[in-house]
Amino acid sequence: MREIAKAFSKTVSGTAVSLLINTLSVKILATQLGPGGMGLYGLLRQIHSTTLIAATMGGQTALVQGGSSKEGEDREAYLQTVLVLFLASGLIASGVLILLAPVLAMQFLKRQDPMAVNLIRALAIPVFLTVLTSYGMGVLNIHRALGYMASIQAATALVTLALSYPVAIAVKSGQEVALIGLMSATQTITLGFLLWWLLRQQVLKELVGNISQNFDKKAARYFFSFAGVTVLTSLLNSAMVLTLRGVIVQKYELAGVGIFDAAWTLCVTYISLITGAFGTYYLPTLSKLTDKQDIRDLIQKVLLFTAVVSTVVIVILTLLKKELIVLLFSAEFTPSLNLLRWLLIADYIKLLSWVLAFPMLAFSHLRVYFISELLSNLGLLGVCYWSLENSSSLEGIGIAVLTLYSCYLFFTLWFVWRYYLFLPTLKTALASGFGLVAVVGAAGYSWHNI
Repeated sequence: MREIAKAFSKTVSGTAVSLLINTLSVKILATQLGPGGMGLYGLLRQIHSTTLIAATMGGQTALVQGGSSKEGEDREAYLQTVLVLFLASGLIASGVLILLAPVLAMQFLKRQDPMAVNLIRALAIPVFLTVLTSYGMGVLNIHRALGYMASIQAATALVTLALSYPVAIAVKSGQEVALIGLMSATQTITLGFLLWWLLRQQVLKELVGNISQNFDKKAARYFFSFAGVTVLTSLLNSAMVLTLRGVIVQKYELAGVGIFDAAWTLCVTYISLITGAFGTYYLPTLSKLTDKQDIRDLIQKVLLFTAVVSTVVIVILTLLKKELIVLLFSAEFTPSLNLLRWLLIADYIKLLSWVLAFPMLAFSHLRVYFISELLSNLGLLGVCYWSLENSSSLEGIGIAVLTLYSCYLFFTLWFVWRYYLFLPTLKTALASGFGLVAVVGAAGYSWHNI
């Protein structure tokens, strides 16, 4: 438990600082741009993240899992091979954005003017930069440089804050491409910090030395066997959210997307604060274990830790949700509270289920992982679409998310029992049950505080 808390504290230190700073940045942008402007920014970021998933073949998961489970020359060959794959896929993804810009602008921005098309094309720049920084952050994770990762998060947040007001003014004057500049600037700063660390630790030479000659087909096959599943599931998840935004913009215009983003962004932000230790400690540590008792012990510790921490955080957020929305965005975004009250309950269940789902990735139960992600994302999209078509508000989306993750929790409980004979101890079960009661109780108490 102490190791989990230590990893959590290192991750949270950077995430919390960057969260606080980013809160100010979002406040500036929301105050200046309103729901419509924030809706545009949210759509651009979602297109960026969806493209990035394809470009990095599922993000850092396959990179970190493979790098953490290998040593010596095998690790070096693996990292060099993945770097070549990242560079190639980053260039391809950027090219696709440029070519499909007119179609994407019409589909998701509901616009076809030159500015809208150029916005999509300009996204190619932050996409390629983020491919490089994603690889670099994965390497830092493998080398356990958690403190430095936290410092990078804080530094990039400061850059975002410094640029928020001038970017907002530029957007209000018609220069919407400034939003792309903001996204590119943060990734450029991150890349600079990463290169400095890689040079100082003499890791860069290991990554790029004789890189063309050291391309390992076996390492590439291993990466694709893992990344092939994670990229599909990550794309499913991101495409689901992007499609959902597309449906919302057709019915409620960009202002509706802005309202949705206020609730969704708040949840994603604080969840990243809690789950930071999942990627930096839980997955690498779990991947190295071979004894099933050790695996059960680690799952038990992380599940208990997550139940306790998420209960405290979600109860506070639930009781203060209205004040937080006004503080972080503005009073124009308070319609998002109808959606947010359901999402916060769903988040508690989601966090517990994620703890139980991580062994699927750590031990390559990729078929089970893919099928579960496919069914859950398609089911969620279908229910959300039905809700939007048959309701006059966004609240049904929250109910759909809560229903989905309630089912997913039971599935992950079955999975860890089926493969690892894991059952929560009485202590863990009581802590998790008490947490759910506390979260639901806080939601009921503040239900009409909207």
